Amino acid sequence: MFFTPVNDAIETQRAYGLLQVRAGFEPKSRRWEVAVYVRNLGNQDYITGSANVAIPAITGRPGDPRQWGTQFTLRR
Repeated sequence: MFFTPVNDAIETQRAYGLLQVRAGFEPKSRRWEVAVYVRNLGNQDYITGSANVAIPAITGRPGDPRQWGTQFTLRR
């Protein structure tokens, strides 16, 4: 992946994959749902963008690390 329009070899990143997992439960009425999830299960390091500033510095925006949580949904 290139982060510049001219495909600069310095501002690149190899291909990567993120694994997202979610499991939930809802009753037959489907009025509510409770779920647990994990984002970036493998805790993959990756960059979402870069900026070329004064030489020799290049900055990058790191992607989100592993995150987990619960979710409750109430439907009307």
